[in-house]
This record gives sequence, C-alpha cells and structure tokens, in this order.
Amino acid sequence: MKRVTEISQLTKGDVIVTIEDRKIVKREFVCMHPHNDKYSIFLDELYDGCPKFFNENLRFKNWYLFKNSEEERKELNAMMVEELKNSIAFYEQRSK
Repeated sequence: MKRVTEISQLTKGDVIVTIEDRKIVKREFVCMHPHNDKYSIFLDELYDGCPKFFNENLRFKNWYLFKNSEEERKELNAMMVEELKNSIAFYEQRSK
C-alpha cells in the first residue's frame, strides 16, 4: 500500500487506513475543512462524520491509501499481526 503523507494526495472518496490501539481504522476523505486548511473532513467505516482530522497527522502516523484489493487486505492483516506481536512482546517483557 502507498503511504499518504500529504492531504493533497487524496481526492474525494479515497480511503485511508492505519492501525491504532490494535484496531484497523479506516477513513474516507470528503474534503478539506471549509474554514481551516489545517484540517479535513472524513467519514468512518459506518459513513458517519468523524472529528475533524488534523492534516499533519499524515506525516507523523502511518496512514495508507486503501483500494480494498485482496493484496491490500492481506498486507493490512499482516500489519495487524505484526502490531499484535509487538504488543504481546511488550506485555511479556513487563511481566518479567
């Protein structure tokens, strides 16, 4: 999947994904915020509005353009497995 680092890389209807708190988070781009270009408007998986999205988060978090292909779903699942392994290793280390 292609990493998105700038809001200008997105067009209306594009879906981006990330892994956050051991969950897959999907957001559909609607538009730039009409009153503040530092933010954008996205929809969640249920097509409900989300809190405004700070565009700089694209630089600091790993958001990826998601076209929902079989290959991308496999890659996303592999990323989730890696995230869960890291989480397990963290808690195993803390329990020692």
